[in-house]
Amino acid sequence: MRPFAQRWVRRLPHGIVALVVTLTGCGMGAPDPASDKVRAKAEAAAETLAGFTAGLKAGETVLAEFRADYCLEGIHNWKRDDSYDWDCTVTHNLALEVGELRAGATTLHEGLLDAGCQPDPSSNPARHGLPVMLDNYDQPKPPHRYPDVRYVCGNDITLHVKPSDRTDERLGKRLVRPEGWAHYATGSAANRLMSGGEITPEDVARLTSAEGTLMVLTATLRYHRA
Repeated sequence: MRPFAQRWVRRLPHGIVALVVTLTGCGMGAPDPASDKVRAKAEAAAETLAGFTAGLKAGETVLAEFRADYCLEGIHNWKRDDSYDWDCTVTHNLALEVGELRAGATTLHEGLLDAGCQPDPSSNPARHGLPVMLDNYDQPKPPHRYPDVRYVCGNDITLHVKPSDRTDERLGKRLVRPEGWAHYATGSAANRLMSGGEITPEDVARLTSAEGTLMVLTATLRYHRA
């Protein structure tokens, strides 16, 4: 039973408590993210994501990558009652060096289409794919000042792509949360980091010394929501 409900039930007469517990029993069994059942789902999702990102890395210059498995805990109180207790996702983050911005973005976009991805139809129309985004935001500025683009891919994978460069201050930090390079990918800090989520000092050194444009890819796959 959720914490706020427990406090409420304690104030009820004993006979009514039994009825409340019976009626709310269906919400008492949400498995913990560390349980064997949820860990098995996480491993399967990680394998799916690894297969997808392996294709993205083929023939590319990968400067850094890290994986993360994290769960957001639902909020349940008098003011807000989320529809879940735990919402768990695996992510795989890649930083590719692609040379010149326009050419690199076009090549990457075409590769994503070949991999079965499409610009997310629910996203801002000005960002329906990397080439469209550059057409709409094409002003002289460092690559990291351009917005991200979201793609939807097979197996329920979502992919965020963000132009960047060595002057991006976020690349120079030792990161311990899965938002990492692409904080927009989750929209919230992780409540419970199950594994991964950290890049090495060597990765940081390569990112902050790269000469060309970087494309930061964050592939995400939800594996548990209950």
